[in-house]
Amino acid sequence: MAAYTIGLDLGQAQDYSALAVVEHLTALPPGYSRANYAETPHLERIPHGSITQHHVRYLKKWPLGTSYPQVVDETAEILRHPRHRYHANTSFRFDATGVGRAVKDLFWEKYRAGEMNQNTYRAITITSTIKRNMGDAVVVPLQRGRLKIATGLLLGDVLERELASFRQKVSASGNTTYDTDDKDGHGDLATALMLAMLYLQNISDLRLVDHDEQ
Repeated sequence: MAAYTIGLDLGQAQDYSALAVVEHLTALPPGYSRANYAETPHLERIPHGSITQHHVRYLKKWPLGTSYPQVVDETAEILRHPRHRYHANTSFRFDATGVGRAVKDLFWEKYRAGEMNQNTYRAITITSTIKRNMGDAVVVPLQRGRLKIATGLLLGDVLERELASFRQKVSASGNTTYDTDDKDGHGDLATALMLAMLYLQNISDLRLVDHDEQ
């Protein structure tokens, strides 16, 4: 079994639409090998010191001007990939801020027709509170070395640049949020990643990997 989350940032006007696929794993501590464990071990058998890791497996960025129906069609195609066929283990979430009811309905029609493999999906309207939570969901595991971007991943360098430009901002009222100063990339891939990293409480059946496995 494997656990994935997929985040989609729907661009408006002069913004890009972008998508990120993240696999969530249980990494064994040094000195342990997954060869000693069943494919889906009971939690009590996982040794102390194991940690949850998050590996970015796939990134996509659509050209400017790509229509929402095309983005929806191609996203549904990604969700039909065999690795995402388990209803309980792939969760798709997209930014519904300002896109209107019509785009939500496009995804609903795909879901109802079985074209999203019945993966769970969620439309998220990004408020200031949710934006702060999204930032925390990426910054904390990134700082702890638990969020990894595979070397050579297509668009991985763009995502790394966007993440490097992350800035924590505190308003006059004391509220904390995050933004990116990457004017070229617009932060679209980073936003897609943040959506994929949000609401991980119910993710289960994580694949076991060795400590240094990519």
